[in-house]
Amino acid sequence: MDSPFWVYLLGIAAQSFFGVRVLVQWIASERAGKVLSPGAYWVLSLVASLLMMVYGWMRRDLTIIAGEWVVYFIYLWNVGAKGLLRTLPKWAVGVLAALPAVILLLGWISEGEFGPLVADLGVRGPLLVLGLT
Repeated sequence: MDSPFWVYLLGIAAQSFFGVRVLVQWIASERAGKVLSPGAYWVLSLVASLLMMVYGWMRRDLTIIAGEWVVYFIYLWNVGAKGLLRTLPKWAVGVLAALPAVILLLGWISEGEFGPLVADLGVRGPLLVLGLT
């Protein structure tokens, strides 16, 4: 599947955020002399996941979208567990929680329908839902 160059740049940016988060965790852990998961690790994870969802949509790859959809909320929960969401206004927390759904909805509206993403996989719906593809 051919995509514009900027779509590849988006994917590279997302992967870069994932890479930087590992460096952040590694450096923090080395300095502390024990394994840590600093707040920046989870914030970088959240940003990377969001970028990967957009990249997945641009590539029309339901596997990327679905995988990042799940881990996005895990990352968001961990950002909250670190107490970082308390520093944001409530509306901003609501936006963060709703953002993946909004991205999918806007993509669905702009692309006409969600069906082509599933059809491109060449699998039946029930198998896809059960993860048996």
